[in-house]
Amino acid sequence: MPGEGPFRHGRYRLRTWLRMHEPGWLYEPWPIPKGSADCGNHEFYNADDAIERCYHCEVGARSRAAVLTPLASAEAEGIA
Repeated sequence: MPGEGPFRHGRYRLRTWLRMHEPGWLYEPWPIPKGSADCGNHEFYNADDAIERCYHCEVGARSRAAVLTPLASAEAEGIA
């Protein structure tokens, strides 16, 4: 259904589009900062081994341990 899930448009999507399409030489003198408020529809990337961050806003951050499914956790512990 439009407006839900991956089809939902959140705030700061223009910022992400500009970051993807502007040339690197233009980004260096005028960086486009992430939004400070919640974007409403987080899309995460792996910032480091412990944390995932949202492409669009500063608010969106989660620990990688929080995303592990019970099956993946069991496999990591050698139970399954």
